[in-house]
Amino acid sequence: MEHESCYIFTPSSSQRPSKRQKVSSNIPGRDKSETIPVTGFEPLLDGHEDALSIRLRYHIFEQCWSREQDLINNVIDNANDETLDDLVSFIKNVAWARNNAKIPTALVEAGPNLASHELLFQRLSERALGETGHPQLVVVLKSAEALSLRAILKKIIKDSTSKLDPLDQTSSSLSIRKEQLNFLSYDLGKLHHYAKVFRIQKIVVVLQDSEAFDSQILSELIQLLHSWLDRIPFILVFGIATSVEIFQDRLPRVAVKLLRGQTFHVEKPEKVLEELFQKVIIPSSITPRLGASVISMLLERQTDHVQSIRSLTKSIKVSFPHIMSGWMINMITIDNIPAKFRPSLHEVVRNLYSFRSLVEQILTSGDTKRARLLLEDDDYLHREISKSIEEGQAILKGMVSAVNIVHVCRSCISGGTNVQKSELYIKSLSGELIDSIAVRELLLSIKKMSSDTLALLLDTLLNKFTGNNDPVKLKLLAIKAELSNLTKKSDTSATPLRNQHNFRFQSLRTTVVAQRVELSRQNFTEQDMEYSKLATRTHDLLDTYLKKALIDPKQLFLYEALLYELKSPLREVFVPKSRFSIERALSTPQDFLGCNCCFATEEGLSSSQPPTAILYQLYLESGALINLFDLWSAFFTIVGGIDGEDCDLQNALALFYRALADLKYLGMVKHSRKKVDHLSKLAWKGL
Repeated sequence: MEHESCYIFTPSSSQRPSKRQKVSSNIPGRDKSETIPVTGFEPLLDGHEDALSIRLRYHIFEQCWSREQDLINNVIDNANDETLDDLVSFIKNVAWARNNAKIPTALVEAGPNLASHELLFQRLSERALGETGHPQLVVVLKSAEALSLRAILKKIIKDSTSKLDPLDQTSSSLSIRKEQLNFLSYDLGKLHHYAKVFRIQKIVVVLQDSEAFDSQILSELIQLLHSWLDRIPFILVFGIATSVEIFQDRLPRVAVKLLRGQTFHVEKPEKVLEELFQKVIIPSSITPRLGASVISMLLERQTDHVQSIRSLTKSIKVSFPHIMSGWMINMITIDNIPAKFRPSLHEVVRNLYSFRSLVEQILTSGDTKRARLLLEDDDYLHREISKSIEEGQAILKGMVSAVNIVHVCRSCISGGTNVQKSELYIKSLSGELIDSIAVRELLLSIKKMSSDTLALLLDTLLNKFTGNNDPVKLKLLAIKAELSNLTKKSDTSATPLRNQHNFRFQSLRTTVVAQRVELSRQNFTEQDMEYSKLATRTHDLLDTYLKKALIDPKQLFLYEALLYELKSPLREVFVPKSRFSIERALSTPQDFLGCNCCFATEEGLSSSQPPTAILYQLYLESGALINLFDLWSAFFTIVGGIDGEDCDLQNALALFYRALADLKYLGMVKHSRKKVDHLSKLAWKGL
């Protein structure tokens, strides 16, 4: 790092600095006798928040999060229950005999999300120890602990004996302590002696990320465990990220012949994540709810970084204190809030964007009296806040019901694209669902569907509308009654009624009259025409309902108290897209340097650009193998000019080697083993 500067700081004197003046931490307007409760919640309103309000927010946070935590734990605990039941049953029913020719093996296809493997095998270990009813041991191995065969054996023996060795001084423990001195730490004879004394019937060895193990070490381990199978009852469990076929190809045939495997499939983490959103996030009764930007960020982070469900739970918990800060506006509706605290809350509301938008709409309509009351009368504003929050909560509840109806209706339609409920929910919170392709496809399919499909759809919709006096449900009941009457009157009751809006039922009939060809459309029956009107009525009814329910929440007054959105997300700073930034800086350095000399010329690159940027852009034009001499020749042509007048050979060569070292440091190139004078390309832009 010779090109970087170094600074040496030398104090002017060794005297201690004078004490600084003590600054009072009292906040103006706060009672000195009032202490801030130790809750971890900072006082809002520029430090003027009442202590009672802080305690109330913390109490609501604990109450809400404990309820959400129970729901999350229930989803996680019930995930993969069927697979775990099969695994525990497999371990329980394996019969060990001294003449076993092969090791009983469970091949668990757990998927590429390695973060979820740890939770899966942790639950398997707990259930295998508690439900099988036989004395047994479970040892979990990771690839980081499997540097050699000796290290694996030490891990197996250490974990097994530490679980078996009792604390009391029994005769069996004393005999073990006398004889274990004769065994080495990696000798399976020690484990055999423990299993014999404690009458262990099964020892389950779980290889969590088995594909990360060295194939040679794994083969030696299988052969060694098989050689002890007549004395130690081993059962192997492999966690597989890809497939059983790929895993089998990695192992030598000698090791594969020693295994008697059974395959187990695990639910994809995406399915567990979707279930978590359907049971925890979407039906949440907490106000404010998580907004579209927060949920999108959580899902994007979960997908990009391949994190476990536990990590998502921690992210949700971190967002809850911020939700409680938005919940402060809802405290106006609570009766036991001190009267001195309400004017501050009223002032907060008057500074919100939704309040300013409401006042502007009122002034546009000409109702200046109401606008003045909202700006000056606290009692009138208090009543409007209570009314708006109650109406907003009802609108959000209706929006969730509409999302459920859209999701259920799409499941009744065959041939449509599969859209997750979480995606529909995010679009509804951002106000984009009503104009989305999912809703347009649904309404168009309803208008063209046949009578049997419409009957199934009506039954599904009637189960979703719970209220007996719901006007939409009453209209659906009337449509269903008319549809059943039409079906009974139909001459061909075995076949469904045709829809005139469906082009599949519109066919042309060709007739020849007096040596002329005439084309005529096939006529629909009277029942078909009546049914088409019923399908149109159902389409119009659902269209009206969805347009009324799926509105943009940001058009509501006090939507800030109903939805928690990230106004200034910090993830772009704390979780930056470093690769995109580096690629852009090397491709267009003028965007970062702020100069006009780095722009490329009409013929191509410019010599005024940084050498690393020039070499990177030449690197993008090359293939998987880069000839080093050709790369240097192109670089020198740009930097030194045609005759080498702009830069001499030695300086250009130094710049070339330095730029090449930068690309190696960034992990873009390495020396090729196939050809000595070539470089291997390791990264492609945008991939």
